[in-house]
Amino acid sequence: MTALCGGGTSGPKPNTAVDVILTATQLASFLTSKVGLWAALVSGALGVLTFETAVFCSSDPPAQPTITPDEYKALLELGPPDLFQSALAKLRDLVLIAMWYELCACTSGTTPQPPPNLYTPPTGVGVQDYTTTPCVSPHYRIAARPNYFQADDSTNITQLVFPNLDFTTSVAVSGFPAQTIAVIPPSWTSLFGTLQYVSGTAPSASEGFGVQLLTYGPGKTPVSTAVDNIVSQVNQFDRDPDSGVRTINHATEAFFSLNTLAAATVTTTSTADWSLNVNCVGGASASIGCGADPILQALLNQILELCQRTREDVTLIQRYALPFAYVRGPSISGLTGTGSMALGRSVGLLIDVLGFPPANKQMLGEPPYIFDLGWVSALTPDGLVDEIRLTREHTTWLSKLIPSAELVGWGLRDGVQIRVTELHAEP
Repeated sequence: MTALCGGGTSGPKPNTAVDVILTATQLASFLTSKVGLWAALVSGALGVLTFETAVFCSSDPPAQPTITPDEYKALLELGPPDLFQSALAKLRDLVLIAMWYELCACTSGTTPQPPPNLYTPPTGVGVQDYTTTPCVSPHYRIAARPNYFQADDSTNITQLVFPNLDFTTSVAVSGFPAQTIAVIPPSWTSLFGTLQYVSGTAPSASEGFGVQLLTYGPGKTPVSTAVDNIVSQVNQFDRDPDSGVRTINHATEAFFSLNTLAAATVTTTSTADWSLNVNCVGGASASIGCGADPILQALLNQILELCQRTREDVTLIQRYALPFAYVRGPSISGLTGTGSMALGRSVGLLIDVLGFPPANKQMLGEPPYIFDLGWVSALTPDGLVDEIRLTREHTTWLSKLIPSAELVGWGLRDGVQIRVTELHAEP
């Protein structure tokens, strides 16, 4: 029985697959399509999700969670561990709710609508979505490529500037090779671009470099070239048409692409800032600062965090798994009989026999082998990790298993007394 269905039954929607598998990319696309871009930015932490729909749809989805700003920050930065784990559990619950409404339905009674605020960002979290109003005004920094006018994927920057639009490939025609193009959002009404020289050896006043806008019809063939093609040495720019505004005709223009280009008779090493102002139904938004796409930025932050942890893991391997110098830590003397004590994070133990019965047999060696001294062990609360028989007055025990131990134990013959010193990795 499902409370969501008023105590009735529920199951997979018609034609739903028996098993549904969502990769990280598919999950991010799903969340973005539901206007949950903020959740898509951190969804990679969930990994691959699988659903056995008959089982999944037979019960209620989880209660709707509330992700706090601190928890969302922990998802972006993969820590601290406590906040990250609680946030990850809440994010998973949110996805399970979303997938329940996507895959499941009430089989007795009417299926209710999904919660209206299911994809609302946490308090204080805002993510600009290029596909919805108001529009954005992206910025992009370009470098000159002398004598280059080709409009194809080698100069195409459409995905860099608008990473979360829908993309396809244009149809090649004379002078226009096939390249990546994006669907023009229905809310876009007009746009224009500007270029500002930054540094380097600029082209002459009659030459320059810039960004070109190409639009394409429903058949994916070019309709026109427009918008801002030249920036000159004296920081001037030209726009086409002269008014500087490019109105989108949605009846004939369904796709667009952006390409860098250059016109120079000599090699130049120049840089310029390019700004594309997009106007939407309801007006244009304020510009966002020069910077990376938020999805890429979040993924890069997670990669950097993983790299940092990898470096820390390598350091731990150097300290605890590979040969490394050690320093002496705390020691306890006067240990006799049997017993155990807490052990700090150590790479080994120094065991000194402080006394033993004169009758104990000794064998020739350097140092001499001594019989019947006893044993020393490395332990965790779950049991034995490793052990060693005492056969010398002074023993340096560097078992590779000691770093995982939490206790040191001993079992000594009558009359035997030892001192145990922790050996720590050299800082």
